[in-house]
Amino acid sequence: MSVNELASELQEHLLSVVQITQEIVVSAVENEGAALLEAGSNVRVSTVNPYFMNTAGIFGPNPIYTQPVNASFLSDPDQNFNALITFLRQVATNALPPSMVGETYAQVLEMAEPERNVVVASPRQPFATQRNNALIEGELLAENRMSAVPFK
Repeated sequence: MSVNELASELQEHLLSVVQITQEIVVSAVENEGAALLEAGSNVRVSTVNPYFMNTAGIFGPNPIYTQPVNASFLSDPDQNFNALITFLRQVATNALPPSMVGETYAQVLEMAEPERNVVVASPRQPFATQRNNALIEGELLAENRMSAVPFK
């Protein structure tokens, strides 16, 4: 299997994990929000769902590695592992700035009636065309079409 084939396959699996995780979080938040409303609480619950963010997590030593790694946080004998880490580093390098998540939280907190589910992205350049946004958006829209809790 070539590195490109591996990266493509990993990308599909990662999207599945992201989608399942997102569905679990959104469902839990929806249930919590419904319980609070039913109890007469003024507390509102929202989820903030970022696209790929440019964080230092994948660059080491923060990730929990499944095997010994060298000074570059890569595995000398395992090229499949290295392909995955390299792919994730490329995604992170070209992803959105994490400050956008904080800005989104601030906007949600200022709302009297916040949206229940909010996506962190931007239609403005350069953010609109940064790496993998189109991929995530396509997955999000496809998921939204069959979701019991659709994004607006």
